[in-house]
Amino acid sequence: MEPRRVEKDQLLEVIFGQPLGTADEHQIAEKVAGRLDASPDAVLEAWHQLDRNKEDGDGRSELAALVGAGRRQDFLAARSMVEMRLDQTPGMAGKVAVRSGPEIAPRLSRLVRQMADTEDMVQRQRLAIEFWMCVAEGTQSVMLSMMIKDMLPALEPFFPVLIGIAKLELSDLDPYREVVEAISMADGALAAKRTEELIAGSSAALIEILDDLATGSTDAD
Repeated sequence: MEPRRVEKDQLLEVIFGQPLGTADEHQIAEKVAGRLDASPDAVLEAWHQLDRNKEDGDGRSELAALVGAGRRQDFLAARSMVEMRLDQTPGMAGKVAVRSGPEIAPRLSRLVRQMADTEDMVQRQRLAIEFWMCVAEGTQSVMLSMMIKDMLPALEPFFPVLIGIAKLELSDLDPYREVVEAISMADGALAAKRTEELIAGSSAALIEILDDLATGSTDAD
């Protein structure tokens, strides 16, 4: 069965706790932008880009179908994606270290060098997704690879909006290098530990913001 398409009002209802028909799109954008240190125009453009992706056939990921199936109170659907990353990524790094660490480490090192070669945080986010896709493929787990690949169409339109959060993880690339080093040594425990240290700060910050937005949306109902 094909994943069902998700209209923008459904996405807003799930993520921001209220349907577009009962709240002004610009007011919601201003609230989100204020918490993410982004511009309302950037938030609106992200939503519109998601619409364009769907029209081009790029928005039909299983993740989009999952988000579209949420309830109003599940603004927390967005938070659950962050929590899933926080829960699953360290173990994924540990698995790749044990299963194919020395073989895949050079490819990961190249991606970190590419991150270092640009100051563009949107591009760094794209390269970071590619990094974790490479890690997922190295685990030899079809499910983990599908999970990471499925996130990209839903996340990419929001890269400009998430620059403030991304800086917490991508400004200093030494923690990425430490993850690669642990993977290259085939040290699964150390790779998992370094990965958890790497993503904990940005994940906690985004979860806090999503919690605040969910609470505000509930109070507005």
